[in-house]
Amino acid sequence: MSILKKLREPWPVDFALQPQNAAERFNVIQIQTLKRMAAEQIASLRDWIKSEGERTDTCTYYILHEVCKGCKCGKKK
Repeated sequence: MSILKKLREPWPVDFALQPQNAAERFNVIQIQTLKRMAAEQIASLRDWIKSEGERTDTCTYYILHEVCKGCKCGKKK
């Protein structure tokens, strides 16, 4: 199941910050898992953008908001 599809599902209306029962604990575990999976996918995509930028000699500053090591476009100061 994709993360976006899962995140689009509505959260329980009575969702408590401190889980009171097994169902609420399961929801907390699901949310923590989704956050971890999303962070991993974002890191993977950032790495892909960096490598493709280097491979194609394309500036990725406006996407990643960081200057690459071999900056040729003049963003490095």
